[in-house]
Amino acid sequence: CERQRATGVIAHCSMQLGLLSPAINSVMVFVAYSVISSYVNSIFILIFLNYFQNQNSFYSFYKVHNQGVLQLKAEEI
Repeated sequence: CERQRATGVIAHCSMQLGLLSPAINSVMVFVAYSVISSYVNSIFILIFLNYFQNQNSFYSFYKVHNQGVLQLKAEEI
C-alpha cells in the first residue's frame, strides 16, 4: 500500500512537471527573444547614430561604391 502511494505521488509530480515544462520553455523563449531583440535594437540605434554623425562620409562612400558597381557592370558589358 505504501509503495503504491509513493508511485502515485511520483506520477502526480511528473504530471505537474509535464504541465510546467511547456510554460518554462515558453518563458525561456520569451526571455531569449527579448534579450536578442534588445541587442539588435541597440545595434540598429548605434548604426543610426553613426550614420547621422558621419552622414557626409557615409554618402561619399555610398557614391564611390555605386560608381564601382557601375564600372564593374560596364566592364562586364
